[in-house]
Amino acid sequence: SVDTIINIIKETRDYIIVTLPIFIPDARDCEYDQGAKPLTAEQIRKLAEEYLDWKIVDLEHEFLYNGQVIGTLVESHITTRPQIVKFIDGTPREYPTGTWFVTLKITDQDVIQGIKDGHYTGGSATTIERKDAEKLRRLLNSHVPASTKSQIKRIKISDIKDPVVITISIVHSPCVPLAKFCSLKNNNKKVSTMTKELNEQLEEETKGFINRIGEIFGSTK
Repeated sequence: SVDTIINIIKETRDYIIVTLPIFIPDARDCEYDQGAKPLTAEQIRKLAEEYLDWKIVDLEHEFLYNGQVIGTLVESHITTRPQIVKFIDGTPREYPTGTWFVTLKITDQDVIQGIKDGHYTGGSATTIERKDAEKLRRLLNSHVPASTKSQIKRIKISDIKDPVVITISIVHSPCVPLAKFCSLKNNNKKVSTMTKELNEQLEEETKGFINRIGEIFGSTK
Protein backbone atom coordinates (compact mmCIF):
# COMPACT_ATOMS: atom_id res chain seq x y z
CA SER A 1 0.00 0.00 0.00
CA VAL A 2 1.01 3.59 -0.49
CA ASP A 3 2.22 5.37 2.64
CA THR A 4 0.59 8.67 3.52
CA ILE A 5 3.11 11.30 4.52
CA ILE A 6 1.94 14.37 6.38
CA ASN A 7 3.83 17.60 5.76
CA ILE A 8 5.28 19.28 8.84
CA ILE A 9 8.35 21.39 9.52
CA LYS A 10 9.70 20.63 12.99
CA GLU A 11 10.87 23.68 14.90
CA THR A 12 12.84 24.45 18.05
CA ARG A 13 14.31 27.70 19.28
CA ASP A 14 17.71 27.27 17.63
CA TYR A 15 17.06 25.12 14.58
CA ILE A 16 14.43 23.49 12.41
CA ILE A 17 14.28 20.02 10.91
CA VAL A 18 13.05 19.78 7.33
CA THR A 19 12.49 16.73 5.14
CA LEU A 20 12.30 16.96 1.37
CA PRO A 21 12.86 14.95 -1.82
CA ILE A 22 15.96 15.79 -3.86
CA PHE A 23 15.83 13.58 -6.96
CA ILE A 24 12.83 11.71 -8.36
CA PRO A 25 13.20 8.88 -10.91
CA ASP A 26 12.27 9.86 -14.46
CA ALA A 27 11.15 13.36 -13.36
CA ARG A 28 11.81 16.35 -15.60
CA ASP A 29 13.67 19.25 -14.04
CA CYS A 30 14.26 22.90 -14.95
CA GLU A 31 16.99 21.91 -17.42
CA TYR A 32 14.83 19.46 -19.40
CA ASP A 33 14.14 21.93 -22.20
CA GLN A 34 17.90 22.43 -22.57
CA GLY A 35 18.40 18.72 -23.18
CA ALA A 36 18.76 17.34 -19.66
CA LYS A 37 17.62 13.74 -19.36
CA PRO A 38 15.62 12.61 -16.30
CA LEU A 39 17.64 10.56 -13.82
CA THR A 40 17.01 6.86 -13.40
CA ALA A 41 16.50 5.22 -10.01
CA GLU A 42 19.96 3.66 -10.25
CA GLN A 43 21.63 7.00 -11.02
CA ILE A 44 19.83 8.56 -8.06
CA ARG A 45 20.90 5.76 -5.73
CA LYS A 46 24.54 6.27 -6.67
CA LEU A 47 24.35 10.05 -6.21
CA ALA A 48 22.69 9.65 -2.81
CA GLU A 49 25.26 7.14 -1.60
CA GLU A 50 28.19 9.31 -2.60
CA TYR A 51 26.69 12.42 -1.02
CA LEU A 52 27.27 10.71 2.33
CA ASP A 53 30.98 11.39 1.81
CA TRP A 54 30.20 15.13 1.90
CA LYS A 55 27.04 15.87 3.94
CA ILE A 56 27.31 19.61 3.24
CA VAL A 57 24.16 21.74 3.52
CA ASP A 58 24.36 25.23 2.00
CA LEU A 59 22.20 28.04 0.63
CA GLU A 60 21.46 28.55 -3.08
CA HIS A 61 24.52 26.51 -4.19
CA GLU A 62 26.88 29.13 -2.71
CA PHE A 63 29.28 26.79 -0.88
CA LEU A 64 31.74 26.75 -3.78
CA TYR A 65 31.90 30.55 -3.66
CA ASN A 66 31.77 31.42 0.03
CA GLY A 67 32.27 28.16 1.94
CA GLN A 68 29.28 28.81 4.19
CA VAL A 69 27.41 25.90 5.77
CA ILE A 70 23.88 26.47 7.08
CA GLY A 71 23.08 23.10 8.64
CA THR A 72 23.80 19.39 8.77
CA LEU A 73 22.46 16.19 7.28
CA VAL A 74 20.29 14.18 9.67
CA GLU A 75 19.08 11.37 7.41
CA SER A 76 19.26 10.28 3.78
CA HIS A 77 17.19 7.47 2.31
CA ILE A 78 15.80 6.06 -0.91
CA THR A 79 12.13 5.06 -0.94
CA THR A 80 11.43 1.37 -1.46
CA ARG A 81 7.78 1.87 -2.46
CA PRO A 82 5.55 4.72 -3.67
CA GLN A 83 4.76 7.40 -1.09
CA ILE A 84 2.24 10.22 -0.96
CA VAL A 85 3.42 13.59 0.36
CA LYS A 86 1.46 16.66 1.33
CA PHE A 87 3.27 19.94 0.79
CA ILE A 88 3.04 22.96 3.08
CA ASP A 89 -0.11 24.11 1.30
CA GLY A 90 -1.70 20.67 1.76
CA THR A 91 -1.35 19.64 -1.89
CA PRO A 92 -0.69 15.87 -2.10
CA ARG A 93 1.81 14.35 -4.51
CA GLU A 94 2.83 10.74 -5.06
CA TYR A 95 6.54 9.96 -5.27
CA PRO A 96 7.72 6.75 -6.96
CA THR A 97 9.98 4.05 -5.64
CA GLY A 98 13.58 5.21 -5.81
CA THR A 99 12.96 8.83 -4.76
CA TRP A 100 15.80 10.30 -2.70
CA PHE A 101 14.62 12.02 0.49
CA VAL A 102 16.82 13.89 2.97
CA THR A 103 16.19 15.27 6.43
CA LEU A 104 18.23 18.35 7.31
CA LYS A 105 18.90 20.29 10.50
CA ILE A 106 18.97 23.99 9.56
CA THR A 107 20.82 26.20 12.07
CA ASP A 108 21.32 29.48 10.20
CA GLN A 109 18.79 31.91 11.67
CA ASP A 110 18.35 33.95 8.47
CA VAL A 111 17.61 30.81 6.49
CA ILE A 112 15.22 29.57 9.17
CA GLN A 113 13.31 32.83 8.93
CA GLY A 114 13.31 32.55 5.14
CA ILE A 115 11.78 29.08 5.37
CA LYS A 116 9.14 30.31 7.80
CA ASP A 117 8.33 33.24 5.51
CA GLY A 118 8.01 30.98 2.49
CA HIS A 119 10.94 32.52 0.62
CA TYR A 120 12.84 29.22 0.60
CA THR A 121 10.56 26.46 -0.59
CA GLY A 122 12.72 23.37 -1.06
CA GLY A 123 16.10 21.94 -1.94
CA SER A 124 18.44 21.26 -4.81
CA ALA A 125 21.65 19.25 -5.23
CA THR A 126 24.97 20.88 -6.09
CA THR A 127 26.71 18.60 -8.59
CA ILE A 128 30.24 18.83 -9.96
CA GLU A 129 32.53 16.59 -12.02
CA ARG A 130 34.13 13.75 -10.07
CA LYS A 131 37.61 15.06 -10.88
CA ASP A 132 36.61 18.44 -9.45
CA ALA A 133 35.14 16.76 -6.37
CA GLU A 134 38.47 15.03 -5.81
CA LYS A 135 40.23 18.36 -6.25
CA LEU A 136 37.90 20.01 -3.75
CA ARG A 137 38.52 17.20 -1.27
CA ARG A 138 42.26 17.79 -1.54
CA LEU A 139 41.73 21.51 -0.99
CA LEU A 140 39.66 20.86 2.12
CA ASN A 141 42.45 18.67 3.48
CA SER A 142 45.23 21.20 2.92
CA HIS A 143 45.94 24.87 3.52
CA VAL A 144 45.18 26.87 0.38
CA PRO A 145 44.50 30.55 -0.30
CA ALA A 146 40.86 31.60 -0.28
CA SER A 147 41.06 32.59 -3.96
CA THR A 148 41.35 28.91 -4.90
CA LYS A 149 37.64 28.43 -4.28
CA SER A 150 36.76 30.16 -7.56
CA GLN A 151 38.56 27.48 -9.58
CA ILE A 152 35.77 24.92 -9.07
CA LYS A 153 32.41 25.75 -10.62
CA ARG A 154 28.97 24.19 -10.38
CA ILE A 155 27.54 23.21 -13.77
CA LYS A 156 24.31 21.61 -14.92
CA ILE A 157 24.10 17.92 -14.07
CA SER A 158 23.18 17.22 -17.70
CA ASP A 159 26.60 18.56 -18.74
CA ILE A 160 28.52 16.34 -16.32
CA LYS A 161 29.79 12.97 -17.47
CA ASP A 162 30.46 11.64 -13.97
CA PRO A 163 28.53 13.79 -11.46
CA VAL A 164 29.02 13.91 -7.70
CA VAL A 165 26.62 15.62 -5.29
CA ILE A 166 28.66 17.64 -2.79
CA THR A 167 25.93 19.78 -1.18
CA ILE A 168 22.21 19.91 -0.66
CA SER A 169 21.12 23.52 -1.04
CA ILE A 170 18.12 25.23 0.49
CA VAL A 171 16.70 27.26 -2.39
CA HIS A 172 13.93 29.64 -3.32
CA SER A 173 12.88 27.66 -6.38
CA PRO A 174 13.96 23.99 -6.70
CA CYS A 175 15.11 22.87 -10.15
CA VAL A 176 13.12 19.67 -9.56
CA PRO A 177 9.62 21.17 -9.15
CA LEU A 178 8.48 18.56 -6.60
CA ALA A 179 11.55 18.95 -4.36
CA LYS A 180 9.55 20.92 -1.79
CA PHE A 181 9.69 20.86 2.00
CA CYS A 182 7.82 18.04 3.71
CA SER A 183 8.19 15.83 6.78
CA LEU A 184 7.65 12.07 6.74
CA LYS A 185 4.91 10.45 8.78
CA ASN A 186 4.82 6.70 8.35
CA ASN A 187 2.06 4.53 9.81
CA ASN A 188 0.69 7.58 11.65
CA LYS A 189 3.91 7.99 13.63
CA LYS A 190 5.67 11.31 13.25
CA VAL A 191 9.39 11.30 12.74
CA SER A 192 10.74 12.32 16.14
CA THR A 193 12.93 15.38 16.57
CA MET A 194 16.56 14.56 17.11
CA THR A 195 17.59 13.34 20.53
CA LYS A 196 20.33 15.05 22.49
CA GLU A 197 22.64 12.11 21.76
CA LEU A 198 22.06 12.36 18.00
CA ASN A 199 22.62 16.10 18.09
CA GLU A 200 25.94 15.60 19.86
CA GLN A 201 26.96 12.86 17.43
CA LEU A 202 26.17 14.98 14.38
CA GLU A 203 27.95 18.00 15.81
CA GLU A 204 31.05 15.95 16.62
CA GLU A 205 31.16 14.36 13.16
CA THR A 206 30.85 17.68 11.33
CA LYS A 207 32.86 19.96 13.63
CA GLY A 208 36.28 19.19 12.18
CA PHE A 209 35.03 19.26 8.60
CA ILE A 210 33.31 22.61 9.04
CA ASN A 211 36.41 24.02 10.74
CA ARG A 212 38.46 23.06 7.69
CA ILE A 213 35.92 24.80 5.45
CA GLY A 214 36.30 27.91 7.58
CA GLU A 215 40.08 27.86 7.23
CA ILE A 216 39.86 27.68 3.44
CA PHE A 217 36.94 29.96 2.68
CA GLY A 218 36.84 32.23 5.70
CA SER A 219 34.33 32.26 8.54
CA THR A 220 31.23 30.04 8.38
CA LYS A 221 27.82 30.50 9.91
